[in-house]
Amino acid sequence: MHKHFKICLIISIAISILVGLYLKSKYDGQANLYWQQAVSLELITQTHQEEHFDLYLKAAKRGHALSQMMIAKFFDQGIVVQAEDQMAFNWYLEAAYRKNITAQYHVGKMFYTGRGVQQDFSLAHLWLKIAAIQNHAGAQYYLAQMYQNGEAVNQDLKLAFKWYLQATIKNHQKAAVLLGKAYYDGYSNEKDYKKIFEWNLLSAEKGAVFSQQLVAKMYQSGAGVNINKSESIKWFKMAAQQGNHKAQEKVANAYYFGAGVKKDLQKSFQWYKRAAAGNSSLVQYKLGQLYYRGIGTKRSVHQSFRWNLRSAMQNNIYAQHRVADAYHFGQGVGKDFKKALYWYQKAAFRGDVKAQNKMARAYQFGKGVAANSRKAFIWHEVAAKQGHVESQLYLGEALSAARGVKKDYDKAYSWYRAAALQDNAEAQNNLGNAYYFGQGIETDHVKAFKWFEKAAKQNHPLAQFMLGVMYHLGNGIKHDEKQSFKWTLLAAKQNIVRAQYNIGLAYYNGRGIKKNKLLSYAWINIAAQNGSAESKKFIYLLKIRLNKADIKLANKLSFEIINKIKSDHPVDVSQLYVKKIPAQS
Repeated sequence: MHKHFKICLIISIAISILVGLYLKSKYDGQANLYWQQAVSLELITQTHQEEHFDLYLKAAKRGHALSQMMIAKFFDQGIVVQAEDQMAFNWYLEAAYRKNITAQYHVGKMFYTGRGVQQDFSLAHLWLKIAAIQNHAGAQYYLAQMYQNGEAVNQDLKLAFKWYLQATIKNHQKAAVLLGKAYYDGYSNEKDYKKIFEWNLLSAEKGAVFSQQLVAKMYQSGAGVNINKSESIKWFKMAAQQGNHKAQEKVANAYYFGAGVKKDLQKSFQWYKRAAAGNSSLVQYKLGQLYYRGIGTKRSVHQSFRWNLRSAMQNNIYAQHRVADAYHFGQGVGKDFKKALYWYQKAAFRGDVKAQNKMARAYQFGKGVAANSRKAFIWHEVAAKQGHVESQLYLGEALSAARGVKKDYDKAYSWYRAAALQDNAEAQNNLGNAYYFGQGIETDHVKAFKWFEKAAKQNHPLAQFMLGVMYHLGNGIKHDEKQSFKWTLLAAKQNIVRAQYNIGLAYYNGRGIKKNKLLSYAWINIAAQNGSAESKKFIYLLKIRLNKADIKLANKLSFEIINKIKSDHPVDVSQLYVKKIPAQS
């Protein structure tokens, strides 16, 4: 019922408008005289605008449409009189009834915006259409908006496109921009990229930022035009110089990578700095990284922290991690493990696998929080499931040693395997042990050898030692004393005590190497100094069989070897015994 009433009301108003247009289309001769006097006075002088106003007002009151338009303009813009929207609307309406197209447009626009009159989309549509069909570009633009948004009419993108096109033909800049966008969005029912490019180029040349960006993107992608990186950057620059922050970021990226322009890190930095004002968390993070690394600007960990913090506050996951690192290591801000943990946790909850690992390590070692092996295990598990190799290794070790969780060799094997497949040498060695000793998997010396070899080739000392043992025993591989000596020596040089003892025995027995009592003594002596009880006993026997000069020379050799080991491997791993593996005889 209400809907029918409104339709009848609109029809009634439309009839009233048409009648009004007819009845008020004429004015008397005196009105025209006042109009001519006002125009003449305005041509002669730009001052005495009060006199202009009075003459226009006299003509307007006598029904002169152009004078009514001028009076409306005075009230609209606050010229001579105080700006008053309602008075402006009333005079525009008077002129609109007298067929003034511009006034009809203003009436429609004011109904559309609700300025000077109660907002009414139906009446806005009516007046705008009257002006639009008389080729008023502004009215055509607003009419297109109404069809696009479905305001007082059913949404009709084809009609929106039609009116944008009509307004653009008359050089309406905003319509040209939206026409280009309409082509791009497919309002015309045709995805003609060539036309999209042509219309957007037209509005881009008139300074429309959206179109400048779209033209740049089309040159970049080759949609509707041949790929041209230089032209792409040219248009991004034009949009960037108008303050468009997304375009500024594009220009910054171009200078950073040398795409379409000569690489220039200083210019890249300057554009990132301008783009960061747009409050993009990603740009702020990038700027923080440039400050941190000193790229295109002087290195400043303080500025890096400042920009990363701004980005982190907007939930940029990378920036949250960097802020956490800054608090952790005291980079640009004082060390604060609790604050570091706060930011690591934020990033971790949002899926940052490295932050998850750092949360785990915090609980593992009690950094910024009380040590808790159970919570450490939980966080390591979260990271491990995302493929973090160190966390996968930790889970394997924790499950093997019942650290924060019940011992479970089967699960330990699974996690060792996951890490080993990512080429982690420690996990490969542990997987080798699992196959060798049958922990979580059936004993298989061939597979054990395979995994020990992978780790050994990555210079893992215990894996090298195990290869020496397996070549010596012929476990999982053909017996080969030369290969046994080769791998055992590599482990011995990395301070594996049992390997040092076995090398001493090899030199003593001539196993895989020519016999050499001095080198035998030297290596046995090194193992003894590193705490090997077997070596201490054996060194006693060797002293009986060597003269004082040989012992002195052997001790000198021991000293030289020890110094070499210390220089090559400064970390003390002297207590890394491999239990269950017998010394080679």
